[in-house]
Amino acid sequence: MEKQLLGMSGVYFVAAELSRRGYIALATTRNIKGVDLIVQNPRTGKSLGIEVKTRKYGGEKNELEILYQITKASGHEILYEKLLEKRLKSHYIFVYFPSEDKPPRYFVVPKDELIELVKKNIKDYLESKKHRKTREELLKTEGIQGVRIKFLKEYEDKWEKILNLLE
Repeated sequence: MEKQLLGMSGVYFVAAELSRRGYIALATTRNIKGVDLIVQNPRTGKSLGIEVKTRKYGGEKNELEILYQITKASGHEILYEKLLEKRLKSHYIFVYFPSEDKPPRYFVVPKDELIELVKKNIKDYLESKKHRKTREELLKTEGIQGVRIKFLKEYEDKWEKILNLLE
């Protein structure tokens, strides 16, 4: 499946789930930066933006290591500065398609908690032996920062983490 189609399918699966739960979910056009869905509680009139990130199983030996890409920055910027707070302006729902014959899995993460998860992901990588650079070299290296499924497990199907904000 093409990357764009995969992303759009994730957006529509999330919109369907939110609608099933009684919320209004509107998909934005793909060129709006940072918000894929606008969700409104019809009872309270409160609304919020959600970013949807979608991945599918790609033959990885360990699906817990699958990385959702969030932003491009150096390790130093993420760990020691306020860059993430500036870049992450919406809440996130991560969609994972384990296979074509299984339903998608949803990981629902408020933006404040996601910031801490990305920092945890970077610290985990820096402490691992998966690289050949020193910690100082890695902190200066620019790359894609994100979060792995292993750090998202506690957020699986935790819709209330975001939906409670609409009450």
